[in-house]
Amino acid sequence: MREDSLDSMHMLILETLIISMFQLALMQRGINTLSLTYLSKTTGLSIATIYRKVLELMSMGLVEKVNRGQYVVTTRGALLLSVAYLTGSIKVNDAAFKYAIIKLKEDWGLEDFNDDEVREYISLLIRGLIRLGRKIEDFCANSLSRTVLALLPDNLKIGSKPLDLVISETLNVPIELVRRLRG
Repeated sequence: MREDSLDSMHMLILETLIISMFQLALMQRGINTLSLTYLSKTTGLSIATIYRKVLELMSMGLVEKVNRGQYVVTTRGALLLSVAYLTGSIKVNDAAFKYAIIKLKEDWGLEDFNDDEVREYISLLIRGLIRLGRKIEDFCANSLSRTVLALLPDNLKIGSKPLDLVISETLNVPIELVRRLRG
């Protein structure tokens, strides 16, 4: 997955899908907010364009088909939306970012954390990726533990130091931030 290979239509589809995933009121009225038809009506893009772009998003691991005619944003897609929003690398609307954070909290088991804490963790991930020269496309976002492991160098020697101190030193961030994010 290359962030620079995403175009504005990809991002529009991702944003619309993540927002639609959380609009239960529409789904309760029988409107399939996860369908290509709904995406087409909401975005103004043709069904053919939506279909082609959704296939591309699926091949990047950002969207998956869950039922016949229903698509959802994956954990990886939610992380990409969050990173794009926080870095400003690609324009993402506020509602899409809000729902991306909710999805990450659900998928990572962080329901007890508030949105600001998850946002800080993602900011920490961004800092770590930049510092270590890694790209978002190298990132396995499906579990929280894998996101932490991806930040640490392969040749890391912990020794007798506590892990939070090693993370703090490796990423050059205050240990209080690491401890607060650890819970």
